[in-house]
Amino acid sequence: MNHRTSRLPGTGRTLQPAEKREIKQRGVLLSAPGFVLLLAALVVYRSAGVTDASWGAIAWLAGATAVEVGLMWWIARAGWTESFSWDPDFIYVPLVGAALLLGSYLLVVPEARDVLLVAWFVALLFGAGMLGLRGVMYLGTIMTVIYVGTVALHVRHGGTIEPAREAIRIGLLVGVHGFAGLVFRRLRQSRQEKRTLRKELEREAVTDPLTGLYNRRFLMERLRSEVDSLERYGGECSVVMLDLDHFKRYNDSHGHVAGDEVLEQLARVCVNAARDADVVARYGGEEFTLVLPDTPWREGVEAAERLRRAVEGAAFEGAEVLPRGRLTVSLGVAGYPDHATSADGLIQMADRALYRAKEAGRNCVRAASETQLSFGSMDGSVSPTRSDGEA
Repeated sequence: MNHRTSRLPGTGRTLQPAEKREIKQRGVLLSAPGFVLLLAALVVYRSAGVTDASWGAIAWLAGATAVEVGLMWWIARAGWTESFSWDPDFIYVPLVGAALLLGSYLLVVPEARDVLLVAWFVALLFGAGMLGLRGVMYLGTIMTVIYVGTVALHVRHGGTIEPAREAIRIGLLVGVHGFAGLVFRRLRQSRQEKRTLRKELEREAVTDPLTGLYNRRFLMERLRSEVDSLERYGGECSVVMLDLDHFKRYNDSHGHVAGDEVLEQLARVCVNAARDADVVARYGGEEFTLVLPDTPWREGVEAAERLRRAVEGAAFEGAEVLPRGRLTVSLGVAGYPDHATSADGLIQMADRALYRAKEAGRNCVRAASETQLSFGSMDGSVSPTRSDGEA
């Protein structure tokens, strides 16, 4: 079993691709009202005679805006952004598109460049928390080049400018991008810190602090979910309850610190003996539980026996104080739907089987059903042959 998956589970809800696409689509559509306001401002400039841009040119800008917003929306909807490893949040592509669109506005209505520059910085706010200093400066460089290029074209076609004022604008454009980059970097760091803290809190909520395995709460939630799925679609699963033999004697001899180290080592043995799909949890004290999806109870007994042997063969420090000179476990197995059809019922039946394993002399496996065969035993149990002759 994958050790990292078992001991440090990721518990935060992962967005599905369709949900991610929907969020990106909403982000694109949110920019549309801003462009509409800018186009309305250009209409006001034209109506007031501030600019001599033609109505046809402004209509062309409206069409280009619709195409740009529609294209970005389609890219998000089609899922193409999933291949943008360099832009996973779909920020750079829309902002570069917005910069090019604003450059077109500047070419047609250069008199509105102050308003359009303010609009650009508003557009940058969409990247707050996701863009860092480098990203802002990268986008700022693109916008500055576009701005300088449109001013140069304006002059080339007979337009007039005030060089000192344009120099101030360009200087402010560079300076504000630098300041915004520093602010955005801090926002992104804060966002990442909060995300890390949230994941840590989520992990702690479902894991046992000593062993790093899933805790009892998560185990029951996962088992109920598994049972619900089996009720809808059919199938089988097994639950294995495991308990350390003579653990109190070990603690009394070596102390609880050494006992905790044994529990940690036992957790590793359980994880290594399980499959990727299995759920390994600390049920409480020295009891551990495994949920084995898609596993009939007979196969669950086989898996429990392999685990019993793995524990018996592991080297646990200080095990010489135990009756057999080694650390052993007793295990009980119950299966859905043969033994129970609810999560609580499966736990109860596996626990009863575990109790019978204890009564049978420990270091053995018992199944919940005593009337069914398993490994040739008439009581549905595994009674391995041991070097000390005890069954």
